[in-house]
Amino acid sequence: MIAYDEEGLNKALEGLDCFDSSQAVPPADAFLSDYISGQGYAIVPETEGSQLDETLVKEAVAHGVRNLASQLNLEELGCYRRAALRRIIRRS
Repeated sequence: MIAYDEEGLNKALEGLDCFDSSQAVPPADAFLSDYISGQGYAIVPETEGSQLDETLVKEAVAHGVRNLASQLNLEELGCYRRAALRRIIRRS
């Protein structure tokens, strides 16, 4: 059984630069461009950004500590905030 100070872990994580909103780029939704005469509208794709979801990171790290994980891939664990509106490419 693994025992650790959850409050201490959370405080340590909160102090990390990766949670500094001035350093992270938030995701941006896809949207329709302004109308261009002769071309119409275009879909401007979403921007993924680099902003982490602090709650998901804390859960992932705590799980990693309990399971003695030597490393975590926050991208694979879905810890980055994602754009809500995404461009869908349909292929025929």
